[in-house]
Amino acid sequence: MLAEGQQQCSLCSPGKAAAQGSTTCSDCPEGRAAALSGSEQCTSCAFGQYADSAGSQQCQACKAGVFAPAGGSSLCQACPVGRLAELSGSAQCDECHAGTYLLL
Repeated sequence: MLAEGQQQCSLCSPGKAAAQGSTTCSDCPEGRAAALSGSEQCTSCAFGQYADSAGSQQCQACKAGVFAPAGGSSLCQACPVGRLAELSGSAQCDECHAGTYLLL
């Protein structure tokens, strides 16, 4: 128990972070997340993942058909015409193999 007038440091909630000496916790920005309590900084989402809102606790894998070509993405992008992302969590879109075509 704290004596009257004593202060105590508190852990930031998941989805928030604070550098040393901070007086408040800040939401992780879009494209970044903090899964654990007490995070010093938010982590950028990996290629093929995104965090579409501030205060995210974890990044989500892009669904099949869309991709995130860079780390720290806040959304997944549609593949250019003639290319596809067959798997979830894709960081790039691929051309169809020889002898196949992309049905539009």
